Amino acid sequence: MDNILQLNGIDKRYDGIHALKSIDLKFKRGEIHSIIGENGAGKSTLGKIIYGIVNPDKGRIIYSEKEITKNNPIIAQKLGISMVTQELDLFPNLTMSENIAINNFSFDEKLFINNQRLNEFSKRYIKKMGLSLRSDNMLSALSVGELQLISIARALSFKHKLIIMDEPTSALTEETSEIVYSIVRELRKKKITVIYISHNINEVLDLSDRVTVLRDGKTVGTVPVKNLNRNELIKMMAGTSEINKNKQRLINLSENLLEMQKLKTDKLHSINLKLKRGEILGIAGLVGSGRAELGNALFGLKKILSGKILINNKPVIIRNPRDAIKNGIMLLPEDRKKSGLFFSMSIKENTSLSILEKVFRLGFIDNKDELNKVKSMNERVLLRYNSVDDSVDLLSGGNQQKVLLSKCLMSDPKILFLNNPTRGIDVKSKSEIYGLIHSLSKQGKGIILISSEIEELIENCHRIIVMNKGIQLDEYQYDQFSNQKILHSATMA
Repeated sequence: MDNILQLNGIDKRYDGIHALKSIDLKFKRGEIHSIIGENGAGKSTLGKIIYGIVNPDKGRIIYSEKEITKNNPIIAQKLGISMVTQELDLFPNLTMSENIAINNFSFDEKLFINNQRLNEFSKRYIKKMGLSLRSDNMLSALSVGELQLISIARALSFKHKLIIMDEPTSALTEETSEIVYSIVRELRKKKITVIYISHNINEVLDLSDRVTVLRDGKTVGTVPVKNLNRNELIKMMAGTSEINKNKQRLINLSENLLEMQKLKTDKLHSINLKLKRGEILGIAGLVGSGRAELGNALFGLKKILSGKILINNKPVIIRNPRDAIKNGIMLLPEDRKKSGLFFSMSIKENTSLSILEKVFRLGFIDNKDELNKVKSMNERVLLRYNSVDDSVDLLSGGNQQKVLLSKCLMSDPKILFLNNPTRGIDVKSKSEIYGLIHSLSKQGKGIILISSEIEELIENCHRIIVMNKGIQLDEYQYDQFSNQKILHSATMA
């Protein structure tokens, strides 16, 4: 198997951050070569350099035995390189078909695109991704997971020899992820090289021919998967084979902090839920089960049609997020890019948004007070950054998630609703976030944790409720936890 791509001495800095340090790598034709590492290790930067989104400061890129001296996505596509980015660089005001086929079709003399040909072309890729959507659906109406599948479909539509996939399953369900895995294996059969960037150890071990581990911008090593196991890979990524686990369980869970009585929205049906002080309550279920709807209702983003919410046994009315925050409730949304952070703003500005009223003095923001509070919270969540004035979009996915956590915790909430807080996070950052969740639990905070990973719920929760089609189904106590039982409940017709 010959090399299709070779990187020699690739070096990249961002505003004082040394993202990549003299990277030397070879990628073989027709292999699945995974790049794994902690968030901030340089994985996405490496992918963007190969695709021409980012230019290296030093180094050579040799593709099909020829050096690429000038690169950008258009040149890369012409060479047969495509990429699925984390940022999902799609056009929200265009249809699915237009997004998939836009770079595959040229304009005619009248500057119009043949819509019939365009739809026919894109439909095969929509079908391949397992989507049951119409090709003329606008992207603005699609979920994060559906958008991710469209982004993959677009990358597949090019006549590629090499495809880079940056966290392609981060927003997908387990079932939908299997479609992506099948496509990746199909690409290997066709002798197409796949550079698979991921934080997910299990999928990397299952899919890959070889794995390269990055740590702090350097290559730790490149190893054939047949010579690796999970613990060895974790040790290469994090420098240790053991990830801290939080096995402490509460003994006294007698005091109700939150209660929902017969709560109903247009998608939730008579929810009866109690959350104890200091409890970590898990919510399991498939996408569309009502998990996210529950958080939106509690945070005032969804109209409650009937039922009651009680905090400390006293009824409260929540009509909007302001009401929720006043009552000590905070929501961490699933999609930090769409509804969690302002990427054009700094770490400090994002973190302090929820406490601006508290740092106002005589009509002005007390910058010193704001800065002290922000730094203190960022230290608490173990955020890694150069300066609080750095733009959020310069951070890794894991550190962006920690900024979002900082923002949520700044108002000192009594109740935290966490919607997939570790999605797209590397194994070490996950461990740090788990530690923070358990620390908040010990302080008496009530935590409602949604996760698409059942193992995550089993490892961290005191109790788990399963939802299906807006209905509260089974409930499991700690000593009843079973992956099989929970999955069975979640998938009941």
